[in-house]
Amino acid sequence: MDTERREGIKDCDVLSEIKSMFEENKAWAYTTMYHGVAIGIWDGEQLQFHTSAGFCVEDIIELRVFDEKKELRVVSDEYGKLICRNSEIYKDDESDSEKYLMYGTKQVSLEENDQNKNWIALEEDRGKELYFPKMKSLVFVNDEVYMWLCIRNYLRFSDDLRLEVVDYAFAGFRTGKDKKGVVKIDEKG
Repeated sequence: MDTERREGIKDCDVLSEIKSMFEENKAWAYTTMYHGVAIGIWDGEQLQFHTSAGFCVEDIIELRVFDEKKELRVVSDEYGKLICRNSEIYKDDESDSEKYLMYGTKQVSLEENDQNKNWIALEEDRGKELYFPKMKSLVFVNDEVYMWLCIRNYLRFSDDLRLEVVDYAFAGFRTGKDKKGVVKIDEKG
């Protein structure tokens, strides 16, 4: 990928880019690594994920740190170099939003220990658990939760006047069958 040609894309030092963008503010984090997928948080100083294999910058395939207004996306290129995009290069008035049901509607009981105290696990009838930070705003009904990932699509008209999605950013989580409950990052459960 030619990083000089794409606006907003540059080589990055991951933690300094996150600190620069979010400062002391908390944000959600999502990562795809060589050994799995994880959802966590940026606590203002470091990334926190519930993963037995640990989190290491060298294992990143993709990392997204985001809140309702902005997202920092880091990807590994074909040579293993990390490049990033700040969603603030786009205008919000040229975007629309969608919500996608996340994996796992059933809450799994976790062993009581230091590693699990701030996490819940969601699962379906098949597959592994997906760990999610424990927040007061999560709403469970009969041990079920409906978690929705909010996506912001950035749009533009092409030269032939077709509307196209040029990029997208994660923009938070909603909960409930009606998708209206906001999961707030500042309310640890």
